[in-house]
Amino acid sequence: MSSEHSTSINHPCSRSRDRLSWLRCTLRRSQQEAVASSTMTATSDNFFNAYAIFLGASLGQMGWVTGLPQLFGALAQLLSVWLASHFSRRQFIVVCAGLQAGVVLGMGALAAFRPDNAVWLFIGLAVLYQGFINLIQPHWRAWMGMIVPQRRRGAFFASRTRLTMMASLSVFFVGGGILTLTDSIQMAWLGFSLLFSIAAMGRFVSAWLLLQMHDPEPRAAKASGVFNQTLYNFRQAWKDKTFRHYSLFVAGMQCMVAISAPFFAVYMLEDLQFTYFEFVLSSVASIFTQFMTLRF
Repeated sequence: MSSEHSTSINHPCSRSRDRLSWLRCTLRRSQQEAVASSTMTATSDNFFNAYAIFLGASLGQMGWVTGLPQLFGALAQLLSVWLASHFSRRQFIVVCAGLQAGVVLGMGALAAFRPDNAVWLFIGLAVLYQGFINLIQPHWRAWMGMIVPQRRRGAFFASRTRLTMMASLSVFFVGGGILTLTDSIQMAWLGFSLLFSIAAMGRFVSAWLLLQMHDPEPRAAKASGVFNQTLYNFRQAWKDKTFRHYSLFVAGMQCMVAISAPFFAVYMLEDLQFTYFEFVLSSVASIFTQFMTLRF
């Protein structure tokens, strides 16, 4: 069986022979995938710290909850560069997305079973979660950059971002309502289990939609020394003054944010005695502002 025929069977968006048809199908699937994956990312971006507090995390553990996953996530991006030449890009993304959904499902199970070392198990799962996100991102960006026509990139990604924000806002309100309701009857564990189960289902749907999309160049040519070449390219770029100053600016800003970020949830939920719904509203304010100002 030829590779082209195999592709048409495995990739529904490839069944149409003309380029315009499979392109439209793939872009439509990508927009749908943005909504599905947002149910997971909205949960992780806004409820991880609240969940860690529910599990009984100390202040020190709150720092680990935020810092350790991001560290391993950054390292995973470097690993992803090496993996790019060893696997089919689309299949690699789908497998990572499926495994990530399993990780999120495991987070929900922690709320139901509450083992003695639940906080450390959650930190380990958060490390895997961030690792899978950062393994996927470089491949996904290269994939989208290849298939989205340059003249449509601005409109396409702006539209995709709006869909993501709308889905995220919906998840915020639904999640906050679920947690507030279950907490009022002393069953917050059920609320978190439901929330993470919904997030996992969203990611499973996201993986299925990614499987439907067409990749015109599914496998990058194998090359030796990819990792070393990446480090060499970075050293060369670092010699550029603008790149160096911008990188230091972003790193410094992120560093200052990271110092305080893990403890905002602690302050709001424990010191200010916010309900989960009030906690969600404080997060929604920034997302809503971004949504309103995006087109400007």
